[in-house]
Amino acid sequence: MSIPLLNILERSLDASSMRQRAISNNLANSGTPDYQPQRVAFEEQLKMALDQNSSDFVGRRTDTRHIPIGKSSVLPTPTLKTEDIVMNNDGNGVDVDYEMASLSKNSLWYNAMAQQINHEFNLLKTAIKGRG
Repeated sequence: MSIPLLNILERSLDASSMRQRAISNNLANSGTPDYQPQRVAFEEQLKMALDQNSSDFVGRRTDTRHIPIGKSSVLPTPTLKTEDIVMNNDGNGVDVDYEMASLSKNSLWYNAMAQQINHEFNLLKTAIKGRG
């Protein structure tokens, strides 16, 4: 059983939202001595989870007491990690240019995920209502 697309999109939006907060926090602390930037880890974990679930059968559990069959279809949760780097003489590890580029990339990613969720809900709406 594969992981439902809407669940993947939901977790991706959660990761993007968390990343937005982390980048904003990094930029806000760009002048704070000894501040270490935070990063969100999600995409690599998601790729590993999807690779594991792509080839094996997973049984559907309708009750928590059922014995799991095959690999689990659990999605990773985005996690916040602190980088241990120094960019400035005061011990601060924030690179403002990198953070601004990450902010733009994250904005594009968030918009793409939101559009895809909108598309999926439009498909569901069409399936429920019909075309004509």
